[in-house]
Amino acid sequence: YNEIYTLTKIEIKNKVKKWDTQKWREELEKRTSTHIYRIFKTEIKEEQCYDNRLESIILFQARANTLELNKRKRYKQEDPKCELCGYKEENLIHFLIECKELEESRNKELIKKFKDENKELMAGKILFEKDEIEEIKCMLGKMWRYRKRKLEKINRNI
Repeated sequence: YNEIYTLTKIEIKNKVKKWDTQKWREELEKRTSTHIYRIFKTEIKEEQCYDNRLESIILFQARANTLELNKRKRYKQEDPKCELCGYKEENLIHFLIECKELEESRNKELIKKFKDENKELMAGKILFEKDEIEEIKCMLGKMWRYRKRKLEKINRNI
């Protein structure tokens, strides 16, 4: 057993990649807010869909479930309801699919392509679809801007 076993660069790279992926998966499993991300983001790799536009930021935050939606208010014992339509909780699925106030900002034809009984899977399909990513980013940007304007108007009238 005095032999020295040496690994090639490729073998080392593959072992490191496997270890990184395992640690990445373990960390994802600990977070309850990343359920959609966990299902649809299957490997560590650079995504080519991001740029410096607001739409890319919104897409990234939606994928990671870190959009500044009212669901986060529950941690501060504040009301998480949707201020646009009054629904009990403004979460990612509500914002992306359900909110009636955002209906005009949604690309209805695009959304129809992702119809699914399970709204969580539908949201994931929308957010992680590669072929129509620019249309999806455009829709998200339009929805986010509309939401922001509407909330500013609501807050001015309070």
